[in-house]
Amino acid sequence: MEIKTVSSTDHRDPPVVITAGLTWCIAAGVHVLEHMQLPVEIIPAESDHIVAERLQADPSSAVIYVCGAASPRHFQGLERLRGEHPHAHLIAASPEPDLDVAQYVRALGLLGYMHFDAGRDDTMEVIRRVRAGERAYLPTERPPAPPAPQLDDPELERRARRLTRRERQVMELLGKGYANRDIAETLGLREGTIRIYVHRVIRQLGMRNRVDVALCASRMNDPA
Repeated sequence: MEIKTVSSTDHRDPPVVITAGLTWCIAAGVHVLEHMQLPVEIIPAESDHIVAERLQADPSSAVIYVCGAASPRHFQGLERLRGEHPHAHLIAASPEPDLDVAQYVRALGLLGYMHFDAGRDDTMEVIRRVRAGERAYLPTERPPAPPAPQLDDPELERRARRLTRRERQVMELLGKGYANRDIAETLGLREGTIRIYVHRVIRQLGMRNRVDVALCASRMNDPA
């Protein structure tokens, strides 16, 4: 589908409700969309009850469910939301173009899919088209991932090979001591998106925190 851009307007559209199965996904989604300065009110919803309240207050609100990864946990949350609010304007979002998430969204029958690598106009176009009852899916093409880092631990190396291109870039910059804001500036992304990547890298590598990831990455960056 070809996404057509829209020009900014002075009026504000109905609110956009941000929800997810994990609190940090909601916070990251809110941060990303607020940084875009969309002409809408961005409302975080940390529970199904809050989502229901917002939809009752304004049924025209769009609801964006942030999938931090293409995993059963996120898919089950999205499916539950779909079942509870079958007539809501639901959109699934991922940190970067994710074919697995996009395919699941289509199979589930949702009208919209977006990712946080997209620009302001494309994001707003998806929201407006879904509100109008149209299907709107952002493209999921992305460059091929670079070779996975070589590690001494075979299990850790296996997990590292599963990281996406962007996750490996984030891991490398963590190893150089970059803060989230520095990583965002280096990669040309939003800080909220980087938070999602950091959490995903920690989880996929089976580490305790970003410090462990940084130490591992620093050894990869400077094996001597």
